[in-house]
Amino acid sequence: MTKKVLKNLAALVGFFVIGSIVTSFVFPMTFAEDARASAGIAKYVADHYEFAATSKVAPGRKPVFPSPGGRLLWFIPSPHGVKIYSVTETNAQNEILELIRNHRIEAGLRPVNVIFYREEKFTFRTNHDGSSVSGSRGKEEVLRSVKVN
Repeated sequence: MTKKVLKNLAALVGFFVIGSIVTSFVFPMTFAEDARASAGIAKYVADHYEFAATSKVAPGRKPVFPSPGGRLLWFIPSPHGVKIYSVTETNAQNEILELIRNHRIEAGLRPVNVIFYREEKFTFRTNHDGSSVSGSRGKEEVLRSVKVN
């Protein structure tokens, strides 16, 4: 190989390495264990709190959804997340936060970002026969955002 080819190859490898590092900061990687932990938090809340409403997106389910944390550079963890809808009273929100805090400590999980929304804004798109095809979320009002340590 000539020096020019080796120089171009080194530049390409350097570009790939730097690009990977920058990308991992901009787009944290989510691992299966992160997804399982966030899903476990959401399930724990759904099992231990009596919600007054059900989800619009998933009828019959409680309006609590996991939002997995990721990892920057494959090893710097970001918090897990949980989105909760239709719990507007502060006392009820505090009760849920305490459930999450206790579960986080018992399970040995890292911090959890909890976001409370007023309600789900979801629009279903349907076929001409009325069957649901897809949908999209609209602008949702955040009532409170808390990091549970």
